[in-house]
Amino acid sequence: MISFLNDKFTSMGLEKTLQLGAITCFVSDVLNLLYINFYWFKVRFNSEFLAKVLTFHGVNAATISPEDIANYKYMLIGSLTNMLFLFLFVHTILYYLFSKNKKWARKYVGGYCLSATLLTLLELVFFRSELTAWSLVLPITAFLYLTAFIGHKSFELDQD
Repeated sequence: MISFLNDKFTSMGLEKTLQLGAITCFVSDVLNLLYINFYWFKVRFNSEFLAKVLTFHGVNAATISPEDIANYKYMLIGSLTNMLFLFLFVHTILYYLFSKNKKWARKYVGGYCLSATLLTLLELVFFRSELTAWSLVLPITAFLYLTAFIGHKSFELDQD
């Protein structure tokens, strides 16, 4: 598969490969953002999780009203969502620079794609007993990030 992709990317040329890689990474980031907002927050940010977080910080969760815990949950989710959209905005700029063949952007995106692929596969392994329909997003994004990484590596020797 890797040699097939390398041949495909070589025949496309550097410029088209980088453009495709930027689009692929952006789509993967959007899919991950949807996964986190519509699945992960709903499943992971439950009352039990929040009680553990509060206890970890030395707060007795039993003394806090359910309404306050719900407000804390929504504040936390809102803050994390804002952070993720900021992340997407910054990555959009980086992907644009990647598509324009900026060396430092290529290094960042290449490292990001590799780590995103590995971490997504690890998440599939560790949460395999809790997989749902939303979990189908994970192998799709892992494949997209891996494809972008291989495209980046196909032309690595040409750049140095």
